[in-house]
Amino acid sequence: MQGANYDSFGYGGDRYQHINAWHIMMGMNLWGTIYMSLFMFLVPGAGGFPAWRFCASHPDVSWDIFWFCLCGAIGQNFIFLTISRFGALANTTVTTTRKFVSILISSIWNKNSLSRQQWTGVCMVFGGLSYQIWLTYQKKHRQATEGRVTVSTVGTQTPQRGRSPVSHHRGRSPSIHRARKRHHHLHR
Repeated sequence: MQGANYDSFGYGGDRYQHINAWHIMMGMNLWGTIYMSLFMFLVPGAGGFPAWRFCASHPDVSWDIFWFCLCGAIGQNFIFLTISRFGALANTTVTTTRKFVSILISSIWNKNSLSRQQWTGVCMVFGGLSYQIWLTYQKKHRQATEGRVTVSTVGTQTPQRGRSPVSHHRGRSPSIHRARKRHHHLHR
């Protein structure tokens, strides 16, 4: 769960090691509830008291609100876990793709035609997602072919692209090894 601590908030060290995604979610929801309650009941015309009276006169709606909140909490768990395990970019990609597919299926299912401007937006989103997937594939492919040592059929190590097997000093990547050599050379 370190992703939620380090990536999102820039914290590190021992001070925040005990914080995980659920702590952050609880704090965010607690403060959101406090702020919204203050706004709803203290700002004139915000609608807190009429909403309270409506719930009191229609008790069945309380179950609907409960189930809505429960589904939202479950959804938030997936969002926080996605961010903490895969990063914010992956979460943004998943969320955008889900919204894109939902809008597209909804327009086809309900036979709502899209305007030219809306189709342009659909194509832009699809193009952007496709480009992002392609970039990710290219990056992974490049990482797989650069600096990797393969074992040939005879069982001897064969370096790829002219890299020496020595560059994989103690399991570190070649770039880290080169940086440490440079640092050691500069600070003799």
